[in-house]
Amino acid sequence: MKFERVGNKRNEQGAALAITIVVVAILSVIALTALAFSSSEARIAGSDLQRMQTFYATAASIEKLTNNFSNLFRKKMRPTTADLNSIAAIQPSELVSEGFSFTQSLAEDSAKLQELQSMQGLPGNVYPRVNIPEGPFAGLYATIVPYKISSVGTYRTGTQVKLEREFNNYLVPIFQFGIFSNEDVEFSPGIQMTFNGRIHSNQNIFALSNVKFLSRLTMGGELVREATPTGSSNN
Repeated sequence: MKFERVGNKRNEQGAALAITIVVVAILSVIALTALAFSSSEARIAGSDLQRMQTFYATAASIEKLTNNFSNLFRKKMRPTTADLNSIAAIQPSELVSEGFSFTQSLAEDSAKLQELQSMQGLPGNVYPRVNIPEGPFAGLYATIVPYKISSVGTYRTGTQVKLEREFNNYLVPIFQFGIFSNEDVEFSPGIQMTFNGRIHSNQNIFALSNVKFLSRLTMGGELVREATPTGSSNN
């Protein structure tokens, strides 16, 4: 006769089913965890990219503001608050078209100004003065007007970056120069000439070979010793 242990076989089948269910559950948890981690990494990467794009866009708006201020200052030595506000209202259109918006400001840095006035013991209506230590105007005295530029850039997704730039505007009184000119300066004496005094031209300086300078020359253009403005030889 043949006997079968039916009860034990059923128990073994039930145990195998339970183990399979547990394994499937564990694999499902691992898969869901991996999926959630991948989604989180993708969101973080996307957020980092947006922050980086917004940072560079905001930096570009700061540079645009600085350039517009420089252009204004070439025309107006003492810009008014209205002048500065009009510049701050100009947004880089190429970035706006890409989904960025900017909240910009340009004004005198009152906190820095008060600090400098306190250091020099000056009243509130007097700007501080310094001796320029280096550069083309080294050795000259200049009045300092501190400014601050601020820009808050916002991407269409809501990502924001705020950047600021602080700088000093130096106003150099022209009485410190022997000659100061917005146009070309030409020296063409008939005899040997020695000039003792600082000279600055916002354009070019033309000087014959029989001119000797004892002080510094600065210019926005070039120093030409070989020819006059008309192209004639200096010989």
